[in-house]
Amino acid sequence: MEATAETLAEAGHRVETADPPWHNGDAAPFLRRVFYGCAEDTDRLRWEALEPRTRAEARLGRTLRRARPAPAGPPERVVARYRAWFEDHDLLLSPTLAAPPLRVGAYRGKGLARTLLGLTAYMPFCPPLNLVGFPAMSVPAGTSAEGLPLGAQLAAVPGAEALLLSVARQLETLRPWPRHAPMEPVDAPPQRS
Repeated sequence: MEATAETLAEAGHRVETADPPWHNGDAAPFLRRVFYGCAEDTDRLRWEALEPRTRAEARLGRTLRRARPAPAGPPERVVARYRAWFEDHDLLLSPTLAAPPLRVGAYRGKGLARTLLGLTAYMPFCPPLNLVGFPAMSVPAGTSAEGLPLGAQLAAVPGAEALLLSVARQLETLRPWPRHAPMEPVDAPPQRS
């Protein structure tokens, strides 16, 4: 992300450090929507075919759905905070994820609580923008020490998608992105079938 910020600054953009518009409490409405969505999606599926973790998530969503209907959208106070933040900023640049990519199956066999806590810490930057419906995109931003891809997230207000695409194109021109996956495999444990 820092290299992306430097590239943008060298290209003439004013880049400054700023606190993002999200707050820790914003996770609650997002998680509630996740549980409702899982309940809706699994209503049409065979219950016994679902993983135990998915059944637990669906049960929680169904319980919440019985208690009160799903919200029509994000809390207006949260959306207002984001809109106010973007009055002073054209774009928000953040990491896409908080750590390099996880290994396939990293959460296999883990329960719902452990998975949610782990994934919430792993990907704290994308869900808030999904919650408020603001456009965002992840652009390649280099590789980890192990050669795994890293991303930087660009976000803007609704209607500024052309700006996002324009900045992404500029980044791609200044720091060309790989056009294919590396040919050398990354050290990975054998997959169980």
